[in-house]
Amino acid sequence: MRKITIIIVGTLMFTIINNFNVSAMTSVNMVRYGGANRYETAVEVSKGGWSQAENVVLAYSNGFADALTGVPFAYIKDAPILLTDKESIPPATLDEIKRLKAKNIYLLGSNGVISDNIQKGLIAKGYNVTRIGGKDRFETSMNISNEVLKYNKKVAILTTAYDFPDALSISSYAAINNYPILYTETQRLNTRTKEYIKNKNITKIIIPGGPSVVSDSIVNELKTLGITSERIAGVDRYSTSLNVAKTYKNVLNKGVILATGSDFPDALSGGVLAAKRKESILLVERKNIKNEVANFIKESGNTTLYVLGSTGVISNAIKYNLVPANLIVEKLYAADTSSQIITITAPSTNGFRANANYYEKQDGVWKLVYKDMPAVTGENGLMYNRKQNTNTSPIGDFGFVFAFGYSNNPGVKYNYRNIDSESYWVTDMNNTYYNRWVEGYRGWELDGAEHLINYKQQYNYAMAIDFNYYNPVRGDGAAIFLHVSPKSGGGTGGCVGLSEPNLLNVMKRLDPSKNPRIIICPEGDLLNY
Repeated sequence: MRKITIIIVGTLMFTIINNFNVSAMTSVNMVRYGGANRYETAVEVSKGGWSQAENVVLAYSNGFADALTGVPFAYIKDAPILLTDKESIPPATLDEIKRLKAKNIYLLGSNGVISDNIQKGLIAKGYNVTRIGGKDRFETSMNISNEVLKYNKKVAILTTAYDFPDALSISSYAAINNYPILYTETQRLNTRTKEYIKNKNITKIIIPGGPSVVSDSIVNELKTLGITSERIAGVDRYSTSLNVAKTYKNVLNKGVILATGSDFPDALSGGVLAAKRKESILLVERKNIKNEVANFIKESGNTTLYVLGSTGVISNAIKYNLVPANLIVEKLYAADTSSQIITITAPSTNGFRANANYYEKQDGVWKLVYKDMPAVTGENGLMYNRKQNTNTSPIGDFGFVFAFGYSNNPGVKYNYRNIDSESYWVTDMNNTYYNRWVEGYRGWELDGAEHLINYKQQYNYAMAIDFNYYNPVRGDGAAIFLHVSPKSGGGTGGCVGLSEPNLLNVMKRLDPSKNPRIIICPEGDLLNY
């Protein structure tokens, strides 16, 4: 995914939270650096910060330790951090090195994480290659720190060697100040790190994170060595990242970069970009920003947020923690990848009466096209982890496979199948064609398939929902459709029904290229999808 800019306009009432005046935020510019994978995300980060670069830092993609301790070094070299596998460099990374017109490549870590073959291959291509590594992450961090301490002799960062969030949160501040990042055990100061700190005559240690990641006993041990320590922590990784940003807001005052707090790959390259632009890194959940973090962003006056990773990592809906959404659909995960969404919501999982809305994204703006359409679901209501023969509709976010009907194609864009006397949908859990449309008599249709022509009224027009379709689990259910509501006025065997006029209105708009989705759930669960 290439860098995109999204402008969001809304209103926010003036409020007072935790004794801070939170100013009204009416717009947010979001710039996303995300690709199809961690390598491409690193490339997009590189493109966001460097038109060209003489130096490039190459780090192992499947571990955080070397890349994060390498942020201050990369900043000194004005080098983006790109990612590689152990045995081969992905094409996207190689292409970016070429685009940057790089001359010098620094490999972080031993040949146990980036092989000698990669080093030899880069040398053969004419690059100057330098490896900075050690036998483990502790030694690698020290060897990288040797380079950083040439520019600062007194202060270092000390963080846990076994998780990424706190090192990531402080990485941009560390880089700007040429503070090396060293690793330790959680409960005791790593012996080699301790000797390194003593030998380098470091006088102050900054510790991001609470005692659960770097214990108080380590702080006491540093004190006995005559070393001052400063802990910056919160109740969790999100609060710690916020407190880092608050503590150093006079330095990290040019903007905010959002990174996921749940995994490291998409964030590995972000620290050096944040340092280059004097920005803080704030950790968020996929769709939610903690209130205190959102308040900090509002108070800071930053109207541009940078996001690391694709929408699968941080949803576009994250912006609605800062400005209100015009429509609820804008807050859905499904809105990240779909431009057409049908919501089928019921007051609870009991009963078959439901409400349907059809939303469509037009010229980049979501519209509520058809509102409050009466709908019916399974006569026994809705079910999580739906099972066959329960007369319930499945709860979840689904797509469509094809359209069909007893009447001819009314003008839908999906592949359309006409029902005739030979059309069946297999519901026999033991049959090879389970949850599939088949044509012709097979000898099992009386108790193992639905003879579609027997339901001319309901299936005059219909959409096949992809519930349990592509990798069917026998017993979970078959033949789940969006079709015409039964004339009886009752529920269905598990399908979703709309009046024929409403169904046709929706069906004619559905476009496979826009990845239409149908979300079926209780009203209170809608934001989970």
